[in-house]
Amino acid sequence: MNVNDFGVIPPELPSVQSANARERELLEWVTTPLDLREEGEKSLSGWAPKHGMNATTALAWLAKPHMRLARRALALERGLADYKVGVILDAAYSKAIQGDQRAMSTFLNYYKVEAESQAVSESAGGVDGSATVVKPVAEMSPAEIEAKLAELDSSV
Repeated sequence: MNVNDFGVIPPELPSVQSANARERELLEWVTTPLDLREEGEKSLSGWAPKHGMNATTALAWLAKPHMRLARRALALERGLADYKVGVILDAAYSKAIQGDQRAMSTFLNYYKVEAESQAVSESAGGVDGSATVVKPVAEMSPAEIEAKLAELDSSV
């Protein structure tokens, strides 16, 4: 399967293969997540001299239309967006288990977690008149969010 199958990048646009070897090296670096880059090469000004490049020239290359498109294609191919989402969710989870209500809501909303609550309803048709009602995170109280997060934490 190709990212072009999803209509994200039109097939006629340049890809990483259209870049020369030096440009590909730069594209590989720029699409590597910051925390996975070599020490001393986290910034362009640190990376460029170690690879025989001027940081200003490298920045100018990255601004070229074919390089911007190739960078986007490579980032999609490498799952960079998924990686970044994972890092953000990890941070939200860490804050959520410390009681941060906004982080709890963010984390649970990402996974579209729905809490179950028991409600008495005449139209539910349950034997004892109770039914499971699905409640979206946006309608949950802070206590309900905290309970759902604790439930998820204990199931892992």
